Amino acid sequence: MDWKMPEMDVDAARPVIARLAGLLEEDDGEAADAMEEARALLAGALTAEEFRALEVAVRDFRYDQALTLLRQVAGRLEVGL
Repeated sequence: MDWKMPEMDVDAARPVIARLAGLLEEDDGEAADAMEEARALLAGALTAEEFRALEVAVRDFRYDQALTLLRQVAGRLEVGL
Protein backbone atom coordinates (compact mmCIF):
# COMPACT_ATOMS: atom_id res chain seq x y z
CA MET A 1 0.00 0.00 0.00
CA ASP A 2 1.43 3.37 -1.02
CA TRP A 3 1.41 6.14 1.55
CA LYS A 4 0.02 9.45 0.32
CA MET A 5 0.30 12.81 1.97
CA PRO A 6 -3.18 14.10 2.88
CA GLU A 7 -4.53 16.71 0.52
CA MET A 8 -4.55 20.23 1.84
CA ASP A 9 -7.96 21.84 2.14
CA VAL A 10 -7.39 24.84 -0.13
CA ASP A 11 -10.92 26.09 0.51
CA ALA A 12 -10.20 26.25 4.25
CA ALA A 13 -6.80 27.88 3.67
CA ARG A 14 -8.07 30.56 1.28
CA PRO A 15 -9.61 32.93 3.88
CA VAL A 16 -6.73 32.36 6.30
CA ILE A 17 -4.11 33.21 3.69
CA ALA A 18 -6.13 36.23 2.54
CA ARG A 19 -6.51 37.53 6.11
CA LEU A 20 -2.83 37.08 6.87
CA ALA A 21 -1.88 38.80 3.59
CA GLY A 22 -4.14 41.74 4.45
CA LEU A 23 -2.56 42.13 7.87
CA LEU A 24 0.93 41.96 6.38
CA GLU A 25 0.03 44.57 3.74
CA GLU A 26 -1.09 46.91 6.53
CA ASP A 27 2.01 46.21 8.67
CA ASP A 28 -0.42 45.11 11.37
CA GLY A 29 1.10 43.50 14.44
CA GLU A 30 -1.93 41.21 14.58
CA ALA A 31 -0.22 39.19 11.84
CA ALA A 32 1.70 37.25 14.50
CA ASP A 33 -1.54 36.36 16.29
CA ALA A 34 -3.22 35.37 13.01
CA MET A 35 -0.25 33.20 12.15
CA GLU A 36 -0.42 31.47 15.53
CA GLU A 37 -4.20 30.95 15.29
CA ALA A 38 -3.85 29.36 11.85
CA ARG A 39 -0.65 27.47 12.63
CA ALA A 40 -1.98 23.95 11.93
CA LEU A 41 -3.73 24.95 8.73
CA LEU A 42 -0.73 26.88 7.42
CA ALA A 43 1.68 24.11 8.39
CA GLY A 44 -0.43 21.74 6.32
CA ALA A 45 -0.52 24.07 3.31
CA LEU A 46 3.12 25.18 3.22
CA THR A 47 6.26 23.15 2.94
CA ALA A 48 8.26 22.96 6.16
CA GLU A 49 10.78 25.40 4.68
CA GLU A 50 8.08 27.86 3.60
CA PHE A 51 6.35 27.69 6.97
CA ARG A 52 9.56 28.27 8.92
CA ALA A 53 10.58 31.20 6.69
CA LEU A 54 7.13 32.77 7.03
CA GLU A 55 7.09 32.23 10.76
CA VAL A 56 10.52 33.84 11.23
CA ALA A 57 9.70 36.78 8.95
CA VAL A 58 6.46 37.52 10.83
CA ARG A 59 8.12 37.09 14.21
CA ASP A 60 10.92 39.47 13.20
CA PHE A 61 8.45 42.05 11.80
CA ARG A 62 9.78 41.64 8.25
CA TYR A 63 6.30 41.91 6.83
CA ASP A 64 7.36 42.70 3.25
CA GLN A 65 9.40 39.50 3.15
CA ALA A 66 6.56 37.54 4.73
CA LEU A 67 4.06 38.95 2.24
CA THR A 68 6.29 38.05 -0.71
CA LEU A 69 6.55 34.48 0.54
CA LEU A 70 2.83 34.27 1.22
CA ARG A 71 2.06 35.50 -2.31
CA GLN A 72 4.35 32.82 -3.76
CA VAL A 73 2.56 30.14 -1.72
CA ALA A 74 -0.84 31.54 -2.73
CA GLY A 75 0.19 31.34 -6.38
CA ARG A 76 1.29 27.74 -5.99
CA LEU A 77 -1.98 26.85 -4.26
CA GLU A 78 -3.98 28.87 -6.79
CA VAL A 79 -5.36 31.10 -4.06
CA GLY A 80 -6.01 34.57 -5.44
CA LEU A 81 -4.82 37.49 -3.35
